[in-house]
Amino acid sequence: EDPTQVVRTLGCGVTEVREALGEDRYEAIRPEVDHILDRFFIKRIGLRFLLQHYIEAAESRPGVSGIIHSNVQVGRILRAEALEARRLCREIYGEAPDVIVIGDGE
Repeated sequence: EDPTQVVRTLGCGVTEVREALGEDRYEAIRPEVDHILDRFFIKRIGLRFLLQHYIEAAESRPGVSGIIHSNVQVGRILRAEALEARRLCREIYGEAPDVIVIGDGE
């Protein structure tokens, strides 16, 4: 959910830069663009995580501290989301990479 369409806007900006520079010149700066976008999205995810945790921490629930659940089954969640990501990849690109979840005890 992105009501401000940040992802779409950034994607359009990257496309505009790529078209303006051409593929060869864009590929020369691509590592820097990727680095900037990675930092931006990591910070955005972190901020959203902290805000949601702070909001939900006001309510006391057993086995839960804010948005942190003590008995979560991460492997099961990762496998389900990997299936969904693969489905979307097949739908959009016609193929999907294999995803292997390691280290969850299953």
